[in-house]
Amino acid sequence: MKKYAVDICRDIDINGDRQNIRIRAAREGLPPILFIHGGPGVCDRHIVLAKQSALAEKYTMVCWDQRGSGKSYSPGIKKQELTVDTYVEDARELVSQICRMLGADKVVIAGHSWGTVIGLQLVSRYPEKTAAYIGQGQFIDGWKNEEESYRFCVRERITYKLRTLFSFC
Repeated sequence: MKKYAVDICRDIDINGDRQNIRIRAAREGLPPILFIHGGPGVCDRHIVLAKQSALAEKYTMVCWDQRGSGKSYSPGIKKQELTVDTYVEDARELVSQICRMLGADKVVIAGHSWGTVIGLQLVSRYPEKTAAYIGQGQFIDGWKNEEESYRFCVRERITYKLRTLFSFC
């Protein structure tokens, strides 16, 4: 297993809520990149840290379990009214804390799926703390996406049935 000069897993207070982050880097002083996971509720730090570990050579990787997700989950989440703004403001506060902790002026924001909803609003509202934005599985139009996903599944099911039906040919 690779050793990292920076390898921290900690709970921090973000807007009155206990949330967990994992920080990893090959050496101190590398520029930070914040991974904002999909979901909501589907944290993927284990995948990011395993499959994108080479980034730790050039960046300080920060994986964040958002409010109510993964290591940031608490039963009290069921009583909270959660909005996109809640998550964007949590991300804003986290970026400020990352900058203070790591002595950085800006952070690269990497959003995946639902994380792109948070990430795009974050960087458009607070560009002064953004070094760059990376969107993976960029969320554009939720209803259109679901409709197209449904059509894809129906087409694939029909194709599968036809292959099975005519497999004797």
